[in-house]
Amino acid sequence: MIREYKEGRVCGVNVSKEDLYAFEQLKLNLGVLHQKWQSIFVWEDGPLVKAMKDGNLFLVDEISLADDSVLERLNSVLEPERTL
Repeated sequence: MIREYKEGRVCGVNVSKEDLYAFEQLKLNLGVLHQKWQSIFVWEDGPLVKAMKDGNLFLVDEISLADDSVLERLNSVLEPERTL
């Protein structure tokens, strides 16, 4: 929209240079916010996944206290295929 206005392809719109500058600043700010929001959540492997990737052992102390949903999820890790 801004580019079309600058090139004179938009007729009948009263936009001042200040408005144009404000629109461009908003566009830049939105780009910066978008980049920040993308970097808020970054996946990082936990100790179990790191041990699996490196072929190391992983000690789970007091596993009997874990929630049933956790134990169910760990079943696939303990099988020969070792999948998550």
